Amino acid sequence: MGFTVVGFDRFLASGHPDLRDRRLRVDGKPPLLGLVERGDAGATWEPRSLLGHLRTWERLSSIEITSFAIDPDDVQRAVAATGNGVVVSTDGGRSWQAVAGARSWLSSTVAV
Repeated sequence: MGFTVVGFDRFLASGHPDLRDRRLRVDGKPPLLGLVERGDAGATWEPRSLLGHLRTWERLSSIEITSFAIDPDDVQRAVAATGNGVVVSTDGGRSWQAVAGARSWLSSTVAV
């Protein structure tokens, strides 16, 4: 599940829909939300991709990540957590470089 605010009264989300809402059901499609947008401060959600609204996506790179964030001041800059550490992209995800000194979450040990 993901949720972000992208402007005044404008939100984006992804995850599993509440299938009680008939507008979020698409016959023959799995119960996955895809990307939905709400531009009216929460009154309605509109599907944008995957759920009945097919879009063409360009594969920029292929890395396994557990989470990522995009710099709101520079959409070409992204930071991602991987099994081998933290990586950064300055070209919109086309290439990734390891962040020096960042440790892998897989190699971290927590004593309880």
